[in-house]
Amino acid sequence: MNNITYAYKYKEIFKSKGIDGYLIKNIHNIFYFTGYTNDTGIALILGDKFYLLTDSRFIVQARNETKDTETILVNNNNYASIIEELLITHNIKRLGIESSQFNIVEYQEYDNIFAKNKIEIINIEDSINNLRSIKTDEELELIKQSELICCNALELLLDKISIGSNEKDIACELEYIMKRNKASDLSFNTIAASGTNSSIPHAMPQDYNICDGDFLTLDFGCIYKNYCSDMTRTFAFGSISKEQTEIYRIVKEAQEFAISKIKAGVKCSDIDKFARDYITEQGYGKYFTHSLGHSVGLEVHETPTFSTKCDTILERNMVLSVEPGIYIDNKYGVRIEDLVVINEDSATNITPFTKELIIK
Repeated sequence: MNNITYAYKYKEIFKSKGIDGYLIKNIHNIFYFTGYTNDTGIALILGDKFYLLTDSRFIVQARNETKDTETILVNNNNYASIIEELLITHNIKRLGIESSQFNIVEYQEYDNIFAKNKIEIINIEDSINNLRSIKTDEELELIKQSELICCNALELLLDKISIGSNEKDIACELEYIMKRNKASDLSFNTIAASGTNSSIPHAMPQDYNICDGDFLTLDFGCIYKNYCSDMTRTFAFGSISKEQTEIYRIVKEAQEFAISKIKAGVKCSDIDKFARDYITEQGYGKYFTHSLGHSVGLEVHETPTFSTKCDTILERNMVLSVEPGIYIDNKYGVRIEDLVVINEDSATNITPFTKELIIK
């Protein structure tokens, strides 16, 4: 079993859902329960027995990465028949699955197996997502290290950019620095948006050179030992307007106000409302066009979220982003994002990079 994520947690779902096994296809959940890091394979937890099925390309990796898990070599993509045999051997009657992980052809094939063997199917995706939302101490440390790689990379990048720097070059350089400093991959495609591009929340880097008076928004993250990070900072170049200075202040204060309200027992939607109401009171409510934040872990977007529609109650050791923004069409935009860990009576900010406006 994976000693980072404590695979024994599976018993919580067995009990709550009344099942005697799961079939796991989501690659992040496979890692969570077995420690296997490749994207080819299927895991089964049947009673107290863990199985990992994969093909000849990855069987050695599977054996090396897993513990207390029986690895099974699959030939000719023959997953279904092996899985059926295992289900019969373990006399499984109620099986948990991740419904969204099956395409139509796969589902029909497996549904025939389940029907033939009178196995009841229970969707357990939400249960696994909820389980993963509470991080272990080991997971928290890895997320902190991943976020620190981002902060250190940004420090190094700032010395390399100025008026005239190109968005695409900036993104490439930032990604290079992160990978040179222990990141195995990116959490998502880096956003480097300046000038009017910064008014688009998820603008992709363009062949645009920064000009005097521009904002530059950098939204980026990396993966360290399978765990994601995510942060955003907005910088200014040359002489900026009074309105630019003002919207930066509002975003920063909205974020800090929301973070001050975060603690276990509070509804996620209430945290979103704190930031949204503050920005609205300052006259820019219609320019805050997305949710306040999302959970981060093995994936960069997990549940729960800080949004108007999420009434999940915060619990200790959840990790979420807090990222308000103001985006004025075809002019400029500002976003600031930190990751926080939920405590009983507060939140710990794990993004140690200044939020004061840096003008270059």
